[in-house]
Amino acid sequence: MRLVNEQIRANRSLYWAGILQLFYGLFELVDVATITIITIGLIPNILETLIPQTTGIGVFMVTMPGLFIIIFSFFASLRIWSGYWILRNRAMGFWIALFITGVSLVAVWFFLPFGAFDLCIILPFILLLFNGYYQDKPIISN
Repeated sequence: MRLVNEQIRANRSLYWAGILQLFYGLFELVDVATITIITIGLIPNILETLIPQTTGIGVFMVTMPGLFIIIFSFFASLRIWSGYWILRNRAMGFWIALFITGVSLVAVWFFLPFGAFDLCIILPFILLLFNGYYQDKPIISN
């Protein structure tokens, strides 16, 4: 069984959208691991010095870092699954990717200045996803 469907491999936009989504999900797993290590107390909370305490994310990272374990785990798992399903040419992957990206686009404004980094990944992903779906075709059609 091949990981990447032949129709998706031919559609370069959806192929790279799936790869980008997988890597972004794996990157968020690194965030989960880091915040878990901070919450357990194995390393000091360096985020207190990196993130301004006046921002929404700064307050949460100092007072409730465990909350971000749940949030980032949810986002990471959906990104990994949607990336895998996009590469397998499954409609579910496309729609989950749109859902999680839409939620990210709304949430990113509450987490500025670090939300700007999310936008640098989310916006090209949306362009690849829609370009692949509307111009180069498949997610499905066999």
